[in-house]
Amino acid sequence: MVAAMSSIRSPLSFLAAAAVAALLWTRPGPLPRLAGAPVAAPASSGFMITFGLKAKTHGRAWSGGVRNPAQVRSIQGWHLGEEDSIVPPDRWNITLAAVGGDVAAKAVILDLVSPEDQPVTIFARVGDFSFVPAEIQQGKPYLPEPFRGDVSIQRVPLPQVAAGREFEDDDPALLRARNGEYWLAWVAYKTLRRDGYQVTGGDRIMVARGRDGWRWFEKIPLTQPGDHFRVALGEDGRGRIWCIYGAQKKPETGNFDLYAKVFDGENWSAEQRLTSSPLPDMFHRVASDRNGNLYLVWMGFRPGPSGGPAQSEILMRVLSGDRWGDEINLSQSAENDWEPAVATDRSGSAWIAWDSYRVSGAGPATYDVLLRSYSQGKLGPVETVSATPYAEMRADVAVDAQDRVWVTWEEGGLNWGKDTGYENPKHRIFLRPGGSRTDLPPSDLS
Repeated sequence: MVAAMSSIRSPLSFLAAAAVAALLWTRPGPLPRLAGAPVAAPASSGFMITFGLKAKTHGRAWSGGVRNPAQVRSIQGWHLGEEDSIVPPDRWNITLAAVGGDVAAKAVILDLVSPEDQPVTIFARVGDFSFVPAEIQQGKPYLPEPFRGDVSIQRVPLPQVAAGREFEDDDPALLRARNGEYWLAWVAYKTLRRDGYQVTGGDRIMVARGRDGWRWFEKIPLTQPGDHFRVALGEDGRGRIWCIYGAQKKPETGNFDLYAKVFDGENWSAEQRLTSSPLPDMFHRVASDRNGNLYLVWMGFRPGPSGGPAQSEILMRVLSGDRWGDEINLSQSAENDWEPAVATDRSGSAWIAWDSYRVSGAGPATYDVLLRSYSQGKLGPVETVSATPYAEMRADVAVDAQDRVWVTWEEGGLNWGKDTGYENPKHRIFLRPGGSRTDLPPSDLS
């Protein structure tokens, strides 16, 4: 299935494919316009009460509850241990515990239904305390006076189930359109039949929209059941919504291509094919600039330099008006490059970040994070964001209101994913001793 490929970094892994269902699905018809002006999302009714922020005492009990059960819809625990419990509808049993030499804080998250100007009273073994939800602002925790910073109360968002339970849902994409509407797309998988180890099923691209980003309507499938991998959403200069997804049209070939459907305000278009290489194209992302140009970036396998073996490259196409430009190779390297992200600034420049498995200096190859800009048809230089013996990968990029470019990434330890060999002297087994292992003192890793 597609989900099995998400964490594997090998061209061979993309040969895996899900069996395609033989069931026919009804093609979605026209969508009606949403009536009324967009409305603001309702304020979150979630409040997180954290215990043990300062007095980190093993065995200290913070059991308690809400004095008025009618004020609570539900209670969730946060960082609770096996000995802790939530007692519906309004109580909890929590005891701080030492783990790994540290006593971590624990919390409960209250989903309140009472008016926000109505005080909420919490009882605990150490005494009662109260708070008024309307007085707690987002990002500004309230510290009840008696506890001197050992207890905090903060407003938090509560998760909302958008997709339902009919499918196994994965890889969502979210878009806020310029008219204030929200669009949500995702990959939905369903097993249709099992016969021993033989599974018949498939996944589809689903899409929904709403006025406030809180409630979702018109959930429809955009594709027939098949083998799909990830989805991205973008809005062009004409206000059309582009839903771009990866699909393997010929099962077990390993060749994923990128396809799109476009919503013009009334109907979804026929499917458009955006890539046509016989090698896989995937891990796509899309961003639009203030003029409505779309920048589609992805990772695709292409022949290596001088016709060598295929390697992964970072590629891009730009939609300007109604025309998609030619494919642009952003990485232009002799190494394998992975999982790009893209964002635009106010000037219309696109910024693309990715990670590259490359040799830097005299050491073995590692994953490094790179960044490149694209403006007015020209590529900027490839800039190194982070290059150490650690594994820096899965980059993301954003541009803030001051046009500053921010790049984030995951960091793995030394020798992440490397074959470091195997030795068993007792049985005289020595397989690639040391492999490509890196052993450096901490002073050399800075």
